[in-house]
Amino acid sequence: MATVTIDLEDFTTLAGYAENYGISIDQYRVVRDFLEGLERTNSITRYFLYVRWRDRARPVFENRDDWPPTMTTTLARYTSPWTYEDVIAAVAAYTSNYFSIQVTEDRTGTVGWTDLDTHFGR
Repeated sequence: MATVTIDLEDFTTLAGYAENYGISIDQYRVVRDFLEGLERTNSITRYFLYVRWRDRARPVFENRDDWPPTMTTTLARYTSPWTYEDVIAAVAAYTSNYFSIQVTEDRTGTVGWTDLDTHFGR
């Protein structure tokens, strides 16, 4: 079998396309497992954060299990860990009225939600 080599930038692009563009949840799991296998084999570390926030300009909601998708985002890269300032900048790109930012390293966004300050030891 032939061996294919790509650089980290191309791998990052491939991973982004594979995880974000119109595939079913079953296909997503296959793609995710494949990418995680490549990461392990090649000692690549993916720095990932799932981020959610509240917005003063939007109505208050009580159900934490059904967070509005307009107040969530994911951050992923391979070059360096995310910083507090990176997360603030990412959220600020969506709204200037943010508060109560929470993050998790869980890629499904179901467990481990922590206040931003606590996550970064502030």
